[in-house]
Amino acid sequence: MLVRPVSAFARMKSRSSWESLISPCWSTSAPTTHARESILNAALRVRPDVPFACAGGVCGTCRAKVVTGSVTMDENYALEQDELDKGYVLTCQSHPTSKEVTVDFDV
Repeated sequence: MLVRPVSAFARMKSRSSWESLISPCWSTSAPTTHARESILNAALRVRPDVPFACAGGVCGTCRAKVVTGSVTMDENYALEQDELDKGYVLTCQSHPTSKEVTVDFDV
C-alpha cells in the first residue's frame, strides 16, 4: 500500500488543501506502508505538514473525513458519534481496511 498526496493526481483544492491517498499500486513518489502503520504515520512520511498533536486518539487534531474506502480505528477519545456517522476518523488511530483509502483533512 502506498501513500501519495493528491496533488500528484491533480486533486489539489487550494495551496494548503490536500488529501492523502492510500492505494495498493506502485509509485515512485510514495513509500510503501508498513504493517499496521496508521494513516497518519504513512502520510507524514510524504507530507510533514499533516496536522497532528498527541498521536494517541485524544486531541482530535488529526481528524479527517474518509472520502473513499474504509478504515478501522483502534482508539477514539476525541470524536463524537455524529462525527463518526459523517465519516470522520482520527488518522493517528486509523488503518485501511480496503484496497484504497482517501482522506480529506480540510473538511
